[in-house]
Order: sequence, then structure tokens, then C-alpha cells
Amino acid sequence: MPLTPDAEGAQFLLVDRQTRVVAAGVTTYRHYVQRVQNESQLAESSEISIDFDPSYQRLTLHRVRVRRGAQELDKLKPSSIQLLQRERELEARVLDGRRTAHLILDDVRVGDVIDYEYTIDGGNPALARMRYGRCDLQYSVPVEHVRCRLLWPDGRDLQTRQANGAAVGQETHRSSGREFVWERRHQPALKIEGDAPAWFDPYPYVEWGDAQQWQDVAAWARSLYKLPAQLGPELARERDAILKMAASPEERVAAALRVVQGQVRYLGIEIGAGSYAPRDPEQVFRRRFGDCKDKALLLSALLRSMDIEAAPALVNTRSQQVLAEVLPSAVQFDHVIVKVRLGERSYWLDPTRATQYGRLDLISQPDFRQALVVDAQSRGLEAMPRPAAELSKRRMAVTIDASGARDQPAAMTVHSIFTGRVADGFRADIARQGHEELQKLYLNFYAGYYPGVTVAQPFEVTDDRSGNEISLIEHYSIPGLWHRPKDDRRLQASIFSGELREFLKASGSPRRQSPYQLAFPVDVEVTSEMRLPRKWGARDVDARIAGPGFEYKGTVRWPEADRVVVTEAYKTLDDEVSARETPEYNDKINRARDSLGYTLYDLGPGVAASARTGGVNWPVLLVALGLVAVLTRTAWRLYRWDPVPSQLADPNGLRGLGGWLVLLGLGLILRTLTQARAGVMNISAYSLDNWSALTTPGGDRYDAWWAPALLLELMATCFIVAGGLLLLTLFFRRRSSFPRLTMGYLWISTALLFADALLLKLLPLQSAHSGVDPGSVGSLIGVVLWTAYLIRSRRVANTFVERLPVALSKRGAPAHAGATSEATGS
Repeated sequence: MPLTPDAEGAQFLLVDRQTRVVAAGVTTYRHYVQRVQNESQLAESSEISIDFDPSYQRLTLHRVRVRRGAQELDKLKPSSIQLLQRERELEARVLDGRRTAHLILDDVRVGDVIDYEYTIDGGNPALARMRYGRCDLQYSVPVEHVRCRLLWPDGRDLQTRQANGAAVGQETHRSSGREFVWERRHQPALKIEGDAPAWFDPYPYVEWGDAQQWQDVAAWARSLYKLPAQLGPELARERDAILKMAASPEERVAAALRVVQGQVRYLGIEIGAGSYAPRDPEQVFRRRFGDCKDKALLLSALLRSMDIEAAPALVNTRSQQVLAEVLPSAVQFDHVIVKVRLGERSYWLDPTRATQYGRLDLISQPDFRQALVVDAQSRGLEAMPRPAAELSKRRMAVTIDASGARDQPAAMTVHSIFTGRVADGFRADIARQGHEELQKLYLNFYAGYYPGVTVAQPFEVTDDRSGNEISLIEHYSIPGLWHRPKDDRRLQASIFSGELREFLKASGSPRRQSPYQLAFPVDVEVTSEMRLPRKWGARDVDARIAGPGFEYKGTVRWPEADRVVVTEAYKTLDDEVSARETPEYNDKINRARDSLGYTLYDLGPGVAASARTGGVNWPVLLVALGLVAVLTRTAWRLYRWDPVPSQLADPNGLRGLGGWLVLLGLGLILRTLTQARAGVMNISAYSLDNWSALTTPGGDRYDAWWAPALLLELMATCFIVAGGLLLLTLFFRRRSSFPRLTMGYLWISTALLFADALLLKLLPLQSAHSGVDPGSVGSLIGVVLWTAYLIRSRRVANTFVERLPVALSKRGAPAHAGATSEATGS
């Protein structure tokens, strides 16, 4: 059954990849058959590109043809072949010398079948006799028939590995050696999201090689990474200068690293054997350029000449944590760094990075998870430590002075502190782009939040290279900070936290097959302060949202009535989010984004005068007065309730306000005072300005849950305070109604607080981490314990026996009391 082509129209009928390994080298044969499904694919399908390295490989084109129905057209013409040297990685300063045989096919039409096959002979001489190969069995486009074939000589070690559901190949013994064949038919397209981690590889594949263990690869690498017996004259002079300048081993390592990073520019000439073999350190230093291999060997030689233990280390910048799962081979690595050991501590240094300053322990180290150290002690892959977040911090303090008249521009100062790798990156940016260009970039960034913003004065940079810390101070003027949006009667001014918004990004594909990649480590904190033109004041806010792979914290504080401080922090905890956790991540990261910043609303003098309310929120005030009236009447009726004392009362048992009752009484006093204080502290939330800002649709701070949350909190406060005063009166008078009323009070007040907490969790600024609040759980446990105590305690039963005088009591005389009295009297 033929496959349905994908949306781009690509469909391969055959992908046939064959490899023959012999003592002299490797021969690879490729055969591709593709059908042109629609016009959008015509341009791509009518051009064929084949890459090879002419320094050790030979390309043979066997056949290129186009089948159109029963007609077969030969397209292999010398005039249609162009030999190009494209240098695809030139922008990354890498020259590999590879050539591209480029064929342009004429007269290709929709529905044509393009069929071509070729062979490449030759293996990289730097690999010596080491052989490795991989063959994919599924692709990002549909393929009717996938076939992989391996011919391996007898008597040579071989390891094979099938990954991601690939089956074991069919093995046949032939006169030329062993034959392995893997085949699959009707393979649909397998696509992964573009924001997946580089290491994620879900495609079924098979790999083979002759290395038995990573130790074999390390032995091969040692034959290439040979340290010179002694340094050349130019490099020796540099070594002597370091020894004279730096006293401790740590200082010498840092100085040597800066020499290689700063004086030897990165340029990779990876032609032929040069793609694996480093060049002589003296030659590299004299020419002042080299690739990762050259710079790693140069740094190792420089450090070893100072009796510091150092060795190159092979890493993979993409595979990282899954490197240990693949077959050992030299081709598994694409980068080289240096491992330095001082005493019991190891340092992993990348000499290809821009110059890194600061003490050795402050230099940010690369994060490649696994490395193969090229030294005599190497026995396999070595785990690299994860980078410390504190070595890549970004701290920003934003001050907006809006204390003048509302129609006057506000002054904004942004003071940023960069450390570790963030500082390294800023130095590279300013060296590459210059002050003026960076100032334009920063201005345009803030203009996205504050239209009309201008630069008040050029930014100032202070570079503490010894501590690897950079201070950046920017100065801006913001006209129209206070503005009235369309269809809104209120003036507003906002703190945006745009710097954090750049990091808090959701996955574009919440339902996905692959993990979502996160930048790691990221540790950003932004503190924004706004000085206001009048006394304001509002409730403090605390938010914490912890999601898969990240944590966000935000606070709003009012140190003074005319000054608000918003502190927000974002930190990544890992470099990926699993596909299963992505929906939760998106939900949490969007909640964090909604929590960013802070907006102040002002009705303005004109609106306030027209309202003629004097700032009183009459609807809420009437609700509060109604609650007080209802609770007062209810408290009076409950005070008059006069039940019979508990039957557990014992005249000779413990009695009095002692023992655990002391704690209960103190708890009631504390709860009543705490809730009363909270009510006073939160009263500004019910002011007309704040109530309007929180509950009026269309405002930045509006949320439909604010009104019910605030009203429920008002009800809870009134109930807890009124109930607490009633119970304390009953407690000290030892009334018989105290135990039962206390149990009801504890359960109802706890339920109200639980409901209030749940409502607050629905608000963006109040969103806490998922799960149950430990404090709420503790309150519930306390209620259960106090309930059990009030029911079973002899002291409670013996103490709370006092009743009201008959004149105040509602108990009256039981209906059968008179009859009993008469019978007794007779």
C-alpha cells in the first residue's frame, strides 16, 4: 500500500544505503528514488548535491535518470555537473575542503520519478583502521522502502547496535565476509519539533563499529594528541611571562587560558586528516589561529610545561548525556576542550570561547555532560559537573522616578550586574557591536514597553575583570508614563519586567513528541522600584510558581506609601522539559508571564470629583456593615444559648483554666488578633481605587476571581474576629456552651481560610506552587486534634459547667418538670 506524501510533497520510493569495509578503507553506495508529488517540490527535486572530501575520497556517479510513465530519460550528462567548494561552515570560521558535485536536471515535471545512485570510495586516514557507520531506518519524509546493507570482513571485530525499535539485521556469511541487511517498508514521516534538544533522536537506526570500548578510542586519540617534549622559543617566552606574573597554580591556569583564548583566534582548517589531528602547538601559537583541537593541545602543552596536570578532552556538543549509549567511535565527538586537575579539584576549560576573566573558580565551565579525556589514565567516558547557576547570574535594579507631576517625563535608571558567562557574553557583544549600536538595541527594547522613551545619557560600563563582573547603568526618560488607555477612565502606569519576559516562553507545541529545550543555567532577578506622586499603598503580594524545569518568584512590597518595589526572579532547574510535562510547563510558564510586572491605577482628580464619593467604596462598606450586623445578632443569640453541661463532668476531677486549655485560650487570642491585624493591613484593597482596578474588566490587573476572593476574605475576617471575641468571653466565664461552639468555630473558620486560599491560587499574582499548602494542612490537623480534645477531655467537661441566670437563658423549664415536682411533693 503506497504511502501518502507529506504536506511538502516529498516522498521517497527507495533509500538504499550500502557500506563495504575492507582493510584498505571504506566504500559507500547510495541509491535514491524519489517521486515529485507537486509543484512546490520541483525546484528541490530537480537539483542533486553530493558532498565528498577529495583529499581522501573518490566519487563515482553511476546513474541519474528520470522516469515519466513508461519513458526513461538519462540525465547523467557531464555538462549538467558542477564541482563546487561551498564551505558551508565558513561563517563559523571552519574550512573543511569538501567539494559538492551539484547536478541540475532539466525538464523535470510533477509526477516524475527521479532515480540516482553513486559510490564514494575512501576513508579518513586520521582514523587509521578504526571504522564506524550508521544507517537510519526512518526519516522526516515518507519512504516506501528503506534498505541498509553492511559487508564486513571476516576476522575483524564488529559491534552492532539497534536503537529506537530497529530490528536486528539479517546476517549471511559470504565468501567476501559477513553480510548484514536491515529493511523496512512503508515508513511514514517522523517529524520532531524544532525546539527539541539537540540530543533527542527518536529515529530508528542501526550503527556498527570495530571499537570495543571507549578506552580503544582514547588510545587512538593519544596517538594524535602528542605533547611536545619541550616548548618552542615563542611559546616558552609566553610560559615564562605567566610564571613571573602568576604565583599560584590557579592564577597560572587562568592566565594560560586567557592567552590561548585571547591571542589565538578560532579558525578551523579541517581538511582531510586535519579534521581529527591537531597541529603542532608552536606552529599554532606562531600563526595565532587554530581550531578546537589545536587550541586544546596548545593549552595542555602550556600548562604541562608549568607542571600542571592537563589533557585534551573529546566531547559532543549535541549528544551530551546520551553519548554513553552509542557505540564507541572517534566520529562521536565534534569538539575538544581541556581538563585541568589541581589537587582534588578538576576544571573543564574551553579555549575556543571568548576571553574569560576572573579567578579560576569564577570562570564558567562548559556543559557537555560526558567527556573522553585523552591521557594514559583514561578508561572511558567521564561525567562532567553541571554548571553552577551562581556563575552565570543576571541581576537588574530598575528605578522609575514618577514622583513629579503626571504630565512630566519619568526618569528610569537600569542598573545591571552580569557575572560569569553572562559577563563573558556582554564583553563579546560590546567588542563586536560597540557602545552606540548596543545603546540603540537597548533603547528599542524598552520602546516596546514605553513608547516615546528616549536616552537621557549614554550608558556606563564598569568591568571588574578580577571578579568577572560587569556593571551596566542605563539612563532613560519616559514621557507619558501615566496615560489613559482607550475606553478606560483611569490613568495607569506600569512596571513591565520585560527582561524576564524574554526568558518566560511557552513551547509552541504543547502536544508534542519530543522534549522541550530550556536554556540552562539561567538565573535572573529584576527588582523594579517606582516612586509615586502621592501616597498610595496597597496590599503586599507574594507569588511562587514552580513548574517543570523552572521556578518563578515575585513579590510586591510597599516600604513607603508612595514607593512600590516589585522583585521578580526566574531560574531554570534543568535544560529540558519532557514531552509529557510540556502541557503543565506551558500552563505554569503562562501563569508566570501573567504575573510579571505591576500596574498602578489612578482615577485622576477630574474623575474623582465627578464621582463625588470621597473615595469611599460604598457597596463594599454596606456589605461589611451587613456582615457585622448579622454576626453581632448571631453572637448575641449564641451567647444566650445555654446547654446542659457534659455528662462527663466529675466533681472530683481536674478543673480550671489550666493544662492544655491554656494553649487553647492563647490560640484563640492569637487567631483573633492576627486576623484583626490582617484585616486592618488589607483594608486598602477595598478602597475605591484599588477595588476598581482589580474588578473592572479591561484593566491590566483585572481578574474575574478578585471580587469573590476579596469578599470571601472580608467575610472570613469578620467571622473569625467576631467569633473569637464571643468564644473568649465564654472561655473566661467557663460557660457550658464553650466546647461545642469552639468546635464549630474552628471548623468553619478553617473552611473559610481554605476556600480563601483556593480562590487566591486562581489569581495570577497569587499563584503558588502546585500542591497543598503545608500551613493549611497543619491547620487542619490542629482542628482535628482540638476537636478530639474538647470531646474527650475530663478537664474540659469539669471546667465548662457555668450557665446563664434564668432571666437571660433561653433554656426555660422542661415540660415535664412540674409533674416531677408534684410527684415528689406528695
